[in-house]
Amino acid sequence: MAATHRPELRPANPLQENLCKAIYEAHAPRVYSLCSRMLCDEGAARRVTQAVFTDCFRQLAQGRNFSQIGEALDDLVVRQLRQRLAIFRPFEVVAKTPLLRAEGSSGMEIALRTLPPTERLVFLLHDTHGYSVAVVSRMLGVDGSICRRSLAFARREMYRHLHPTSSSSLVETAEATSNNIAAERRLLMAVVSQALEDAMSSMGQSDLARQARAWLTSESLEPFSFRWICQRLGMSPQQIGVTMAA
Repeated sequence: MAATHRPELRPANPLQENLCKAIYEAHAPRVYSLCSRMLCDEGAARRVTQAVFTDCFRQLAQGRNFSQIGEALDDLVVRQLRQRLAIFRPFEVVAKTPLLRAEGSSGMEIALRTLPPTERLVFLLHDTHGYSVAVVSRMLGVDGSICRRSLAFARREMYRHLHPTSSSSLVETAEATSNNIAAERRLLMAVVSQALEDAMSSMGQSDLARQARAWLTSESLEPFSFRWICQRLGMSPQQIGVTMAA
């Protein structure tokens, strides 16, 4: 994590000062990572990280009791990001960040920058930070179906950017490192998992559910079709169904 300074406080007692210090040291790297990936600017990420912890510590000083401090901090991060980015604001124009490959940047980091802000945030909160769709929906103040669509779009786009569908893609995949292969399998399984979840949702007659069922039963072998993904994973459709149900 880039160097940041812990917000200055005037705690009422040494115990509160120690608590704030422990919270900052435990959570600052994760908060900064989320801000950096969303803003693609180290200076802005440091400023938002500072603002998040300043707000958190102020609320603690006022007697606020956070039952889950990590989730509370991410709530504050989302609030800050929504003020700076067009998160669920379709009528705003967002300046595109140049996709510069900074020294040490991985393919995953570069691919993340290609996602629109909304889809990038949903992807990071769900697939990186491990929050459920229900929690992400609450954080963003939107319906769960919107989050699921954003997540499915982000996963497909991430896979598309990490593995272009060229004639040499199979050779490139065969030569990839074990970490890249594992990342590819996780992304593909995530795409299928999302489709199965949509197809078996309680709103089974919705357009989203019908589209998911059509995708799962299609015989197409076009890139990103269900059977194409099965081939990439080396599994039959029946095996994938059993794996997902396990």
